[in-house]
Amino acid sequence: MGIEQLVLNKDSNEVRRFIETMRNISKMLDANFLIYRPLLDRNSYITKQELSKVLKIKKRTLIEYTFLYKVKE
Repeated sequence: MGIEQLVLNKDSNEVRRFIETMRNISKMLDANFLIYRPLLDRNSYITKQELSKVLKIKKRTLIEYTFLYKVKE
């Protein structure tokens, strides 16, 4: 009964696949970090710049709308 030994190095398919998988995981974690927004009172908040992009209006227009809404209250 012989014991078979397998030597792994950086050129082995298993090691290459492992390294590639770790790179992909690292990229996904980096991407999630960029879009992560902490929650305050279970609500997610976005910046004025992000909101103006979503609404497809200029930041200045958003500021004017915000001012008009506050004046009417």
